[in-house]
Amino acid sequence: MTTVVVAAAIIAMILVGVALIHRLNARQQARTAAYHYGDTVPGVGRPHRPKHPHPGAGESRSPGEEGRSAADER
Repeated sequence: MTTVVVAAAIIAMILVGVALIHRLNARQQARTAAYHYGDTVPGVGRPHRPKHPHPGAGESRSPGEEGRSAADER
């Protein structure tokens, strides 16, 4: 008889835990839906990088060679 009472108590505690987790998940989903994490705040964020980075230290170019490629030199 004691085994049945202990098993019933364990199952009841598991059900209470499942109900609690379900409520917490629903509350968190509501918060996530209300707050958009991907929106950026103006003036805050990553610094902008230039679209055309400067040539590296090993690549020296003269001022007249900006628009030329290796195919143009053939």
